[in-house]
Amino acid sequence: MTQKNSLRIIKMRDQLKSKDFQQPEKKPLRNIYIEQISAHLNQNTINVLIWQRRVWKSWILKHFASKTLLENVFSINFEKDTYIWNIDWTELSELFFKNFLPWTHSWEKIYILLDEIQEVKNWHIFINDLLSHNDRLRFEILISSSTSSVILPILEEFFLKQTQLYHVVPFLYDEYSAFHPEGGTFQDYLQKSGLPEMILLENTNQRELSENYIISLQNTIIVEDIVKIFGAKDISLLKKLYFLLLKNCWKSISNNALTTRLKEENIMTNHNTIGQYVEYIVSTHLIHTVEIINQDWSLTNSRLYFMNDFWLVNYSSDQIIISENIKILNYLLLLLLRKNLRVYAILNSHWDINLCIKTSDWFSLLIEKWCKVQGSYKNFLEYEITHQWVKLDLEASF
Repeated sequence: MTQKNSLRIIKMRDQLKSKDFQQPEKKPLRNIYIEQISAHLNQNTINVLIWQRRVWKSWILKHFASKTLLENVFSINFEKDTYIWNIDWTELSELFFKNFLPWTHSWEKIYILLDEIQEVKNWHIFINDLLSHNDRLRFEILISSSTSSVILPILEEFFLKQTQLYHVVPFLYDEYSAFHPEGGTFQDYLQKSGLPEMILLENTNQRELSENYIISLQNTIIVEDIVKIFGAKDISLLKKLYFLLLKNCWKSISNNALTTRLKEENIMTNHNTIGQYVEYIVSTHLIHTVEIINQDWSLTNSRLYFMNDFWLVNYSSDQIIISENIKILNYLLLLLLRKNLRVYAILNSHWDINLCIKTSDWFSLLIEKWCKVQGSYKNFLEYEITHQWVKLDLEASF
């Protein structure tokens, strides 16, 4: 073992013992993801957590460190762990196979937790090595990324049948109300945020701290994920475009239309640049898209934009007005994504939006019925399966 790698292993284990690696007191557990991941263990799969920063993807990874002996946990955050910065896949492979694996307990599972893996050049070669040496299903591989467009094409090219994807959305109402000191109503939730740290700040009743947190998070995502990774140069344009997309959530708006709107504000650009910048924003999960399908279930070339969370809408100093109905529709979509469903939108002749899920090779139309009962919301979703209506009572999520 080289001295450099020896120090890396020591620092890794010191981190595993530290309080920062344990579940923070009073913070809720993201049980739905832990249950989903647990159901896919022992299958030689790559469990991939994606979504924006600060939704506790790292904490979900850390949870699985407690499933085995400390010596059998290989855990690295490639963005924050300074002792591992600028490591490439060859060094990573040597660190694992030569300096870590020989000193593990052979009768116990090994959990390999790789946070923000997009920071490692050619990381997929190391993952392929792990899978090829996992004939005894001893390795459990969990990785995360805040920039999906960087890793998803690679996963689709090399590990299509071995990838299990999880959309780690911000807290939905079930987690929000479990953490809120007074429970909090669904209407309260729609006026707040599902970001874990925002809930902590909300409990301090200091709105200024919340607003500063939002500004910091937005700037971090734009600078660290878009400028650093994609090389976008116009930060001012990125921010303007982001706000414009927020204002047009759940509308079908083309890149040409976005360009025209910006030019009306004396921002000179073109639709090619806007197209690139939109994809950067979507890749970092600041804004998301849902594809539109026709009445005959065929795909169109259009899509709708939706919010990742209500954090910027509710806490921004800029006037972004979003109706409660749109927020509810947005919430419904996040709920379906959390269940790992593939979601599409279908528009009728009046441009009313219905959401659809794809199962196997056919679509099921989702019809939402919101019932207001004693000041709280119950959600009932119905979808058609082989011409029979089956009611899914999702009240537990509210």
